[in-house]
Amino acid sequence: MARWTFRMAIVAAALAASVTPAARASVIKQVPCTKVSNGKYGCSFYPPGDGISGGAPVQNHRGKVVGYLNEGRNWIVCQASGVTVHYHGYYNHFWGFTVANDGNKGWVNAVYVSGGSNNGPFSAIVPDCHFKLRSPPKHTSPPPRRTRKPMPPPPDQRTQAQVPCRSIGGGKHQCRFWPAGDGIHHGAPVQNHRGKVVGRLNQGSNWVICERSGATIKRGSLANYWWAWTEANDHKRGWVNALYGQGGDNYGDFMGVPPCSTNHGYPPGGAPPPPPRPKPKPTPPPPIIGSIPHFVTVTNNTTCPHIEFIAAAGSGETDAGTVLTQLHSDFVTA
Repeated sequence: MARWTFRMAIVAAALAASVTPAARASVIKQVPCTKVSNGKYGCSFYPPGDGISGGAPVQNHRGKVVGYLNEGRNWIVCQASGVTVHYHGYYNHFWGFTVANDGNKGWVNAVYVSGGSNNGPFSAIVPDCHFKLRSPPKHTSPPPRRTRKPMPPPPDQRTQAQVPCRSIGGGKHQCRFWPAGDGIHHGAPVQNHRGKVVGRLNQGSNWVICERSGATIKRGSLANYWWAWTEANDHKRGWVNALYGQGGDNYGDFMGVPPCSTNHGYPPGGAPPPPPRPKPKPTPPPPIIGSIPHFVTVTNNTTCPHIEFIAAAGSGETDAGTVLTQLHSDFVTA
């Protein structure tokens, strides 16, 4: 009996050793989100787009795309399981209920959120949805619509740390910037939408209001395309790149900073494509010369009335029937 027990223990240990690596490889990581307020939870979405012409698709319960979420921070209110979506080698069946940038409500899949693993749910702080909202899509969804923005960064960059910031009230978020300077002659550059430097931020703590993706800035081994709306030390408003933020990694956005609305315009390189030029109107056909005479010269003499019609372009003030009636009357009375 003791020998049989010993053999069973060896077999159990061998099976455990063979299963452990697979179990470790299948560990599911949650999609990171943070609580914003009023039952909303902020997550970072990486498909490029301004939320109007492209971005992470928001779908109704039938799978129809009703809008998009812009690249960057967006909020959801709850989560539920639905159809599995595949995107760039990743897949997920968890969906979050949200509002698209065009105001339409719907579902967005967790595969479009930075961080987490395949089939990883949204963070545990995000509650389950009550199906008064209807269920998530049960049909295969289309991929996000592409815009002129660059492709999303590789997975190892999407999970990089964000630039640390904290809310200080009044819609402002305080972050630290590392470039040396007093904010007048030197410091982190603040640029307008054309990329022109309009001012600078001093080294240390400064506030930002919102963020949006735009042109990639590179400085040595550093690179970032996240921009935040701020006010330079000379009181001029503009955009500062997250590359100059202290902390965070390449392509990491500003922590806890909401996405910018179009009221702030766009950062350098972040403007949407211009609308197509309107088609020229067709040239109207030339008028028909001599269609209806509008000038009549009548000459009466004792022998025979002489009637001369002078044709002109366009329609006349008197129709042809009236002219002929008048001419007949003049002829009879002559």
